[in-house]
Amino acid sequence: MGKNKKLKKSIESFEKRIKEHEEKIEEYETKDSPLIDYWEKEIKSFKRKKEEQEEKLEKE
Repeated sequence: MGKNKKLKKSIESFEKRIKEHEEKIEEYETKDSPLIDYWEKEIKSFKRKKEEQEEKLEKE
């Protein structure tokens, strides 16, 4: 598998995880759940990592 393909797959994976976490937040929004804070932190982390992968892809 080429480097670009791996980067694209990684980016897609982060996008999928971000979407999953956003859906979980919507589902639990009416409840007072400490998991919401956790998911929000995860989303920030995934977005940061996704941006890093996109920057690497642009350099290729």
